[in-house]
Amino acid sequence: MLALLCSVYAQSVLHDNGPLITHAGEGFEGADVSAMQSALGLNAYGFGAQKTDTVDNRLADDFEVTAPHGWQLDTVELYSYQSDANLTSQIAEVNFRIWDGQPGDPESTVVYGDVTTNSLLSSDFSGYFRVSDTALTDNLRPLMLNTVDLSQVYLPAGNYWLDVQFVGSPSASGPWVPPVTILGETITGDALQITSTTPSWNPAFDGGANAAQGIPFVLHGSEANLRLAGQALAVTEASSGDLGVPVLAFAASTLVAPGVGLNALDVQVVGADGATPIETNPVAGVKLYLDADLDGVPDAPDSPLALAVVADDGGATLDLTGVTIDAGTPVGFVVTYDLKGSLDSVALPVTVATLALLLPGLWLVRRRRAMPLVALGLLVALVGACSAPAPQPDPTVIEFRALVTGATAEVASGQFLGQEIGVDATGMLGATITVTY
Repeated sequence: MLALLCSVYAQSVLHDNGPLITHAGEGFEGADVSAMQSALGLNAYGFGAQKTDTVDNRLADDFEVTAPHGWQLDTVELYSYQSDANLTSQIAEVNFRIWDGQPGDPESTVVYGDVTTNSLLSSDFSGYFRVSDTALTDNLRPLMLNTVDLSQVYLPAGNYWLDVQFVGSPSASGPWVPPVTILGETITGDALQITSTTPSWNPAFDGGANAAQGIPFVLHGSEANLRLAGQALAVTEASSGDLGVPVLAFAASTLVAPGVGLNALDVQVVGADGATPIETNPVAGVKLYLDADLDGVPDAPDSPLALAVVADDGGATLDLTGVTIDAGTPVGFVVTYDLKGSLDSVALPVTVATLALLLPGLWLVRRRRAMPLVALGLLVALVGACSAPAPQPDPTVIEFRALVTGATAEVASGQFLGQEIGVDATGMLGATITVTY
């Protein structure tokens, strides 16, 4: 189960805000370069986003969270350079903020981050240079790739702005941030900048072409959800009336930083094929137990987390309100079934036969003609019931499996408390169990 959870949580690129490289392999010693296109009238190598003793500049650009249940971010990759620096990064700090609207708008709020916390994980030479299109082999502006920690950031679907600032070596100019660069284009985005001299957010324009620019960054993470990894338990036979028959073990795991509340679990009794609804349901109730050590055995067999009656169609919903799954820590559970002692359909022929004996007599009673006949009919029925052997129906063998058909979950704490989270319950199917009635 743990191996499955690890494999499905591979990080991916959630958002790429635009390209940077314009000339692959044409730079210093064959390096890729990002060329400022002076031929188009552009003249900005980069924009200030530095924090020093005398300067306090920041840059911001927008992105959209497109997944229905949001994103759990992991890192963001940002580029910067310091003029005349060597190939060893001198970037010491990066702080960030995430806004739920355009920075500077009175209705916008910072939902994550601040202007002081250093969230830089690493900063290394990217292998690229920022140059002019008139000097492609220039090596004065080596671009550093900065990886910033966003692992505490969960965002529901919507539009947001990433706002960043860098602290670098005081001995070099900068840090500066190169713009999104596309050959043949002057307008590449809608980034904003705030500086010490202009303490309000304004468009990041290239002054030469008076063209709005974007900022290159790449967001890594995963779609926000709760994943259930199932393990069928090897219980192949059971007897009618058995209680606590283990049918399925599973681990619940999430990367959503505030944690996820697993509110409900939908369980269905299905046939041996694992999909078809069962015609005769042998299950009376379903229970869920904690399995902290993930060994497929309930930790406290006398203390279920939840229990529910199984309907005639084999369906049941377990109320799990208050069960929280913390980020990065799988929690194990075991599902058990309580089996019926007999099938409801077994008593039906006897009931029908008794009614067949009594109905004619009841009709005669209404006619007020034959009280002796009624008494005789009742006596015959009573004697027959006492003396004749009870009918023995042929044994009924039922094969069934447990299937988790769905679940509901929500963010358990933090900025977006109560936000619905998707649940991936793919493959949550128990082994085949055989019971004879």
